[in-house]
Amino acid sequence: MKPILVCMLSILVLFTSGCKKKDTPQDPVEQYVTLLKSNTYEKYTPIPKFTKDQIGALLKHANDTQVIQNFPIPMASSFSPYPEKKVGIIILYTIEGIRLQSLSGPSTRLHVTDSATPQRTVDLAEVFSYYSNWWDKNKDKSAEDLKKISPFEGTTLFW
Repeated sequence: MKPILVCMLSILVLFTSGCKKKDTPQDPVEQYVTLLKSNTYEKYTPIPKFTKDQIGALLKHANDTQVIQNFPIPMASSFSPYPEKKVGIIILYTIEGIRLQSLSGPSTRLHVTDSATPQRTVDLAEVFSYYSNWWDKNKDKSAEDLKKISPFEGTTLFW
């Protein structure tokens, strides 16, 4: 009886070890980034409900310059159709939504504008720098406190 049981367990182990898991990451941040980078995010799908605890993980991808066409477009947006965007700016927009505790995003605009010189193009590296510095200084603060501290504080930039 014992040899049969060992044989059956061996066969079971062989069959189950041959099964492959899906390549889809289980971490919500990684799932989101994967959908963005693979350009398969469904437009007008809300931004996932992230929390302050996920900002650090999102920031790791926030300087990504890959250009995509499919990303979460605010449903109330007056800008249509949106041109291509960099993954990093979409991630920073997502972080701003987390900061403001807004599931629909921080604004109806998926780009940063300089109110002092509206014609100026604000590049990803500049926006990333503000958010990275903001997070380094404030990551230990509560979500409620973060809501009151803008990464653009002291600048003329806004979403």
